[in-house]
Amino acid sequence: MRALDGCRILDVSHVIAGPFRTAQLALLGAEVIRVEQPGIGDYMRGRDGDDALRRQGMGDHFAIQNANKRSIAINLETLEGRDLARRLARGVDAVVENFRPGVMARLGLDHATLSAENPRLVTLSLSGYGQSGPLAARGTYDNVVQAFSGLMGMTGTAESGPLKAGAPILDHASGTMAAFALTAALLRRERTGQGQHVDVSMLDTTFLLMAPVISSLLNGGRAPKPHANEHALAGASCYEAADGALIMLGACTQRQFETLWWPSASGEIAIPVGAWRADTDGPALDRPPPRLGADTEAVLREAGLTQAEIAALRAAGAIA
Repeated sequence: MRALDGCRILDVSHVIAGPFRTAQLALLGAEVIRVEQPGIGDYMRGRDGDDALRRQGMGDHFAIQNANKRSIAINLETLEGRDLARRLARGVDAVVENFRPGVMARLGLDHATLSAENPRLVTLSLSGYGQSGPLAARGTYDNVVQAFSGLMGMTGTAESGPLKAGAPILDHASGTMAAFALTAALLRRERTGQGQHVDVSMLDTTFLLMAPVISSLLNGGRAPKPHANEHALAGASCYEAADGALIMLGACTQRQFETLWWPSASGEIAIPVGAWRADTDGPALDRPPPRLGADTEAVLREAGLTQAEIAALRAAGAIA
């Protein structure tokens, strides 16, 4: 048994941050049902990786964050599709999305609407700048938040100017934060019986990652600056060896410096093999990422729809 066995999540998200959020939950046993656009699917199905896999809708970006999930193809731009999504929301523990603020309300899939029929429902919105405030309506991407937050201003050198991180770290960090927030909300629901809406933003997540820098700016007026390969608090940094190789060293305390400059190496190296472990359970891979809409009919039958109802939805263009 895994921590989230028995938890059902309807995932109306796309691209990276949203699917990465539920990827973490699916690895812990949650049943994640991805809602994708018929005939199109998640944009990341066609990005990067082997040509043949991309043509099958299994691009690298999609595959790495959609294993253990099921896919249903529903057209939310149809009345029948929206009615179907609301019907599915009655039988799940959580509904998660990463549209711009206001989209779910326009579709009639916002928390107020869905919780009226499922009071224990937890909903979570993941957006660039949150659900309220002067920036809320803006769409964004990882690299834009890296720039806007000041994170890029801490990266690079005085000569290079600001540089973005090589990986979409804010997509992944905010997805992880959203998974954490949703788990906390579900735990609270188990204790109180009350659902709620949770608002997670990429910008807030970035500020949390930059907490010491933000604190220095707000309390001492010290603006962030690029540190290149040096650490702001540690004397040891990146050095070039005799053979031209670069070696990154880390030491902060006096004892660490003494150990660094006068150590006797053991010859053993620790290699990380996972983000975290647990004594009795933990992340596990059970099923490959799904083909677009592969589970539509099975999920709808489980939700109580008859074969005739499913056929009617298909004929109306609401599902595929």
